[in-house]
Amino acid sequence: AQEEMLTAFDLEKCPKSDLSDELQSVMGQVVNTALYVKSMSLSGIDTDLLPMGKLAHETITKAEGFLKQISAFIKEKTEIAEDLTKAGAIEKLWGVENKIYELSSRFYEIIPHKNFVNTPIPPIDNERELETKLSMIKNLGDFELVSRMLLGAHNKKKEVNPMDYVLSALNVKLEALDKESEEFRTLMEYIKNTSNETIEKSIKNIFVLQRRGEAENFQKWKKLANKKLLFH
Repeated sequence: AQEEMLTAFDLEKCPKSDLSDELQSVMGQVVNTALYVKSMSLSGIDTDLLPMGKLAHETITKAEGFLKQISAFIKEKTEIAEDLTKAGAIEKLWGVENKIYELSSRFYEIIPHKNFVNTPIPPIDNERELETKLSMIKNLGDFELVSRMLLGAHNKKKEVNPMDYVLSALNVKLEALDKESEEFRTLMEYIKNTSNETIEKSIKNIFVLQRRGEAENFQKWKKLANKKLLFH
């Protein structure tokens, strides 16, 4: 097991946040390291052997490379299996399967899975399993980016509140909608019409998320009448 570098923040001992109460309610969840570790664990990663704070871009890139090679061999295996009566087809198939076993083992060596601690590790030998692992690696890439921000927040936690640090690092504009605004009322009407009363009553705030420079980029289409509102 490796030591987890990303320990939980004690926000009470950090400098006071300059964020509004509404933003603190959101950013408090964003800097909650336990949520990310739990999500990694639920995806099947052994977080004792691969802690979030030890994720490295090089490792993730290497694992993705193994999966790309496996993908090519799976396609080759499928093509060979279409006609096993050809001379040397069986031997070729065994060779391809051995390559898949070898690459699968190398993948699991650097991306340890908790599901296979005491059981044989199955090879990644079909498209469905391959897609699952590719999705896992994509998510690990996201976790690695988050871990870098959180580690940065740890390094600066005596100077800047972690919530403020991470929001600044995200380089986005995040603000709560005025509950008396037309946009807030419109969204609440959408929610009312497409969900149940329990969900409607559970909503405390609605936030606008905007990447830096995004508003400027959309100015060229400002006069278009056909607009759509995206909300999650």
